[in-house]
Amino acid sequence: MSETPVVLPKWGLTMLDATLVEWLKQEGERVEVDDPICLVETDKVDAEVTAPVAGVLGPPLVHKDDGKIAGASIGLVSMGATPLRARAAEDALAGGASVADAAAAVADGAEPPSDLAGSSEYRAHLAHVLARRALEQAIG
Repeated sequence: MSETPVVLPKWGLTMLDATLVEWLKQEGERVEVDDPICLVETDKVDAEVTAPVAGVLGPPLVHKDDGKIAGASIGLVSMGATPLRARAAEDALAGGASVADAAAAVADGAEPPSDLAGSSEYRAHLAHVLARRALEQAIG
């Protein structure tokens, strides 16, 4: 099963960030293409963010708590038979660590098996690189 990220659209050249107002769909709920997932507000527009593909909504990358980002969830896919949760990276971010340090925690916590697609070391390195990219995109 592949995962498709839900990326916050950039509405206008000067948009720097947005605030999550409300989740319209919950984790585990089935969505179709263009179904509204959540409401966000920026300095210029309030808008719905829609599903880019049909499927089942996974866990949110950020959680809303009184309008502030209260925590981050990071999941790794294709690291073995089941997805892993990178708790060390979550804890690092919650403690104020940099994106680079949180991504390093992902690689340190991953022990992927070797297979025909790559060695264990290669897949751990790939987890680090992809986690850093995802965190940079999510955090900004």
